[in-house]
Amino acid sequence: MSQPRNRSANKAVSLLGSVFSYAIVFYKDEAGARIYTYNPVDIMTALGNWHDNKRDKIRVNPNELGAVISSAIEIGDAQPRREVPTSFKTASAAVLFMLFSGVRPGEIEKIRKGYVCHETRYIVLPPRDKADESDSLKDSEEFHLVLNDSAYCQLLYAMRQTSGDYVFAGVDQPKISESNVRDFLTKVSKSLIDRKHLPRKILRDIFISIAERAEVGAFYIKVLCNHDGEWQSVDVTDGYKTAYLSEIRRAAIRVEDEIYSNAQVDKGYVCRGFLHTLRPLDTQILDAKSVSL
Repeated sequence: MSQPRNRSANKAVSLLGSVFSYAIVFYKDEAGARIYTYNPVDIMTALGNWHDNKRDKIRVNPNELGAVISSAIEIGDAQPRREVPTSFKTASAAVLFMLFSGVRPGEIEKIRKGYVCHETRYIVLPPRDKADESDSLKDSEEFHLVLNDSAYCQLLYAMRQTSGDYVFAGVDQPKISESNVRDFLTKVSKSLIDRKHLPRKILRDIFISIAERAEVGAFYIKVLCNHDGEWQSVDVTDGYKTAYLSEIRRAAIRVEDEIYSNAQVDKGYVCRGFLHTLRPLDTQILDAKSVSL
């Protein structure tokens, strides 16, 4: 049985409170009196009946990275026990893509094949579109996700598994679902010594922690992770510095190198046989092109 999702429960109850607040104001009987006179969520707030709104403190130590990566590949490559289609190959690529790119778990399912720029190995995620909110990013602005070779190879591997519009697709679904990735990580967690629960967001946590370990600057971590830093002091360059594709890619490669340094796994193995097929990038294009953040 999965762990209780206390923070998600808080969000659901908060939404319920908004519904009641709306009903109190706008729903009235024939005499004009309010049908609803109090908000039960306000009572919960007064009594303090909320879950502690703290992020999970689950962490994957650097010496466990090898087990996580190897297990993700082995489970993805394993033949299913029954003759039914599975999403394990795509889920495996999605997990490793999140690890090597730092992307939010809710954003992998929104990546269309048309968003991928193969010439420079980055993804152009468009701004919020009112016509299709389901494909909008959390920050709603256009964002350029710059990839290292390992993350890019996961895209190539995932695209080989589907003929649809989205990079990461599910079984008979245009997009891979949250439950597909969550179930896959449950299998991966069994490879760890303490069999700790691995939430989807832990892969982004690992990326950021490894970036800090590799001494990547705060500005570059912010750009790589699409964190706008609004209302908080992220670094003194915020709003002044132009982020060029070449320097962001160098930062992504430093994170990649640090992951391999700790995981002690072969890069060619992780890249699913695509590494030797990658052509050298045009450095002039990388040096001249800036990225949106």
